[in-house]
Amino acid sequence: MNGDYTKVPLRRDERWTGARMQEGRVLLDHEWNLNLDAAARAAQAAARDVIGPAGVPVGSDAFEVDFSLGSLTIQAGRMWVDGLAAFAPAPFTYASQDQIEPLPASGTAFVYLDVFTEHVQPAEDPLELLDPALAQIDSAARTRVGYRVRAHPTAAATCSEAFAELTLPAESTGAMSIARSGPPAPSDPCAPPGDPLGRLPDGLFRVEVLDGGDENGARLAWSYEDGAASVAIVSVAGDEVTLAPSPSVRFATGDVVEVSWLARRADRVDHGALYTVGPVVTGPGGDVLTLDRAVTAPANAVGLALRRWDGQTLGGAAAVSATLRGADLELHLEPEHDGKSQVEHRTLETDDARSMYAAGETLLYREALAKDEHDEERGRFEDYIPFFINGTMGDSGINVSPGIKLRPYDQTHADRYQ
Repeated sequence: MNGDYTKVPLRRDERWTGARMQEGRVLLDHEWNLNLDAAARAAQAAARDVIGPAGVPVGSDAFEVDFSLGSLTIQAGRMWVDGLAAFAPAPFTYASQDQIEPLPASGTAFVYLDVFTEHVQPAEDPLELLDPALAQIDSAARTRVGYRVRAHPTAAATCSEAFAELTLPAESTGAMSIARSGPPAPSDPCAPPGDPLGRLPDGLFRVEVLDGGDENGARLAWSYEDGAASVAIVSVAGDEVTLAPSPSVRFATGDVVEVSWLARRADRVDHGALYTVGPVVTGPGGDVLTLDRAVTAPANAVGLALRRWDGQTLGGAAAVSATLRGADLELHLEPEHDGKSQVEHRTLETDDARSMYAAGETLLYREALAKDEHDEERGRFEDYIPFFINGTMGDSGINVSPGIKLRPYDQTHADRYQ
């Protein structure tokens, strides 16, 4: 699931049943989410054990199908599928589902219910999830039991035979690892972040399959912020996309983005190549972005949103450098073959700039900030604030001059400087 999370709270092979708070401790997002996910997993397993693969309460007509005058109507109610409770608050028609495939024009169709856990970001449902009092600032994302009523053309005589004809999406058996090809990180946790990894965002690194396929044809996208940077789309006109106002997420020229909507993910529709952002016109009513090609997305789709990724690759048979906004952080996505990793080392770009950055921070943190200056004539200086870093390159090498701002010792606030 996309979102601003620090880690996956509960993986499939973990046995945690909850997180317990301790006095005077920090509460982290993944601990809160662990309590939600553990309770939901236990409830789903219990329902599946008791009810079985699917079922409705005795006497209920929940999700009963009625076909008349060319229209398919599904009744309201609750139906359990694989331990998940699909809930329809009112009767609805097949055609009322957003972006659903039309019913077969003739012949026999097998109608079935597809149920899944759905994660919704605020950008995908801003009217429901964004509080107007917070001026378009998002808060929590939400989960729900999603479902789609689907129709499969068939000549089978029974439902069981028709069900056997379905090609249901299977879990991938592919494996991938993330490895680093650069130098080892400093052993001192207080060392300056001259190491490129010091510039990593504090989010969850995500790799997502945008287009299905084998190791040579699947399209993969990666994000150092778990694909959390997304904004609702107000309108689409050719290659122009108008976004809703967003004080926290801004797109820039050169960003690679996904145009997505809730039904696309529910129906597992391939996205194709990510779009590249061109000129950006900012405005109080929302930014207008020009993309590198016309957008192929239904303008009236529910949950239409623009999501930023840090990179993409077609196929994962060879190692790929996972860049962050074009910068190589020396992290590589590596396919695994027979338990072994194939690593491809690539020449780093902008080496001189990176060396300057590292040298400047080394001098600033190790030489300036680590010293305890105490001069009776000038007073004691404690609060060092990094202000700027100057650097020049020449035939003699790289010269770096860090600038710092010093706050002098103040007797009236002596405790602040100890």
